[in-house]
Amino acid sequence: MVVHGDKRKGKHDKDSDADAKRVALQSNLTAMGGARSSLATLLHTLYENGMLNDGAIDSDSRSSMRRELQDSMERHSKADTPYGKVVQLMEMNLPELQHWEYCHPMALLYHLSTISDHFAEVMNKSKSDDRAMRIVIYVDECEPGNPLRPEKSRMLQCVYWAFVDWPAWLLRRSGAWPVFGFMRSIHADMLPGGESDLMRRVLLTFWPPEGHSFSKGIVINHKGSCQILRAGFAGFLADDAAHTAIGCKMGASGTHHTTISEYPIV
Repeated sequence: MVVHGDKRKGKHDKDSDADAKRVALQSNLTAMGGARSSLATLLHTLYENGMLNDGAIDSDSRSSMRRELQDSMERHSKADTPYGKVVQLMEMNLPELQHWEYCHPMALLYHLSTISDHFAEVMNKSKSDDRAMRIVIYVDECEPGNPLRPEKSRMLQCVYWAFVDWPAWLLRRSGAWPVFGFMRSIHADMLPGGESDLMRRVLLTFWPPEGHSFSKGIVINHKGSCQILRAGFAGFLADDAAHTAIGCKMGASGTHHTTISEYPIV
């Protein structure tokens, strides 16, 4: 009976330890910050709570993991493709922003189809030889940091895009939408035309009047062979404020006063 009681006590202690680990894990995940730091902290926390195989991560390797993630990001951003580097510079000619770093969509698609067979297979199943694919551009303004302490100078214009023809399970994953770029709103407002001019530049990256264009067709990889992909513009996905800014409109609450002289009776 004593042994049986000890067993019950030992099981209770294990359950308590497991609950404590889950609470500690949830607390650490809630407190995580930036992308690379978050991933490094996540892996380290999983290791400390015994949720990874022994020897997979050393207890002192958090900084080295962060460096490896940074090196990996830089390596992929500088990858060469027929359309240039994955991350390129767009000339803005603003006093505080001469050039804007963005992910070139054609170069990104080519690189992803080269390094990932799964992505190449999704693209192969999504496209059709009879019609062009459809690209939707998502734009929204966000404020990083403390939501209870708003700061206009930190507002960002976030630009993503995706193919409407992708399967629903992929479109539902926000992390699967390719990033075009991020720009401070104060810089976007300095452009002639503001956000509308920014979107003009984005569209010209997908469909330039000369050179490579989605309308003419781009090359992607699939199982070692090259395939031609064409795509057209399906529209902007944004809230009312963004649509108003993109179209240089007055908005839902705007009014336009006219006089009879503007529209003479014929």
